[in-house]
Amino acid sequence: RGLFHFNFELGRCEHYQHDPSDAGSLPIDQLLCLLIDRDGRLWIGCNNGGGLCRYRRETNDFERVALNPGDALGEAFGVVRALAQGPDGAIWVGTHKGGVARYDLSGKRTDVFDRDRGVPSALVRAILAHEGLGMWIGGPGGIARVHPSGPVFQPFEAAPQWDENTQGERGQRGGTA
Repeated sequence: RGLFHFNFELGRCEHYQHDPSDAGSLPIDQLLCLLIDRDGRLWIGCNNGGGLCRYRRETNDFERVALNPGDALGEAFGVVRALAQGPDGAIWVGTHKGGVARYDLSGKRTDVFDRDRGVPSALVRAILAHEGLGMWIGGPGGIARVHPSGPVFQPFEAAPQWDENTQGERGQRGGTA
């Protein structure tokens, strides 16, 4: 539970955990995904309302990143399942119920893309960044390509035997686009 970091230079392991009395601790101990961006910053996707956080090396603590201020309870953005950095440097965040969010590091702005904006599923399990082919978003409803010139989603529908309730092929649980 929590996050372990092995420091090769010092030859020691550090263990970070949630501490309710410390606002700079991990928001929760159940972590689902990690991303080290081009500048060496560690981003962490958490489960059960923990959302997205970033490790601050300078202060050796964690900063919680608010993806959608309107989602006060963290219901849509409280579970982060996938992270990737886009060619433009933005952090793309795949959520359990909110689709995908694009967090712009330079302007601290978040764009949210859900089913109404072309994301095949509110549950996003995978994000792939490709320099020439744009971003690829995957979940139980299929995959979508985000065109490199802007946030235009090109969906590739899942085969008819797939649906969000079974989350797998031909009713088998565990399949992922």
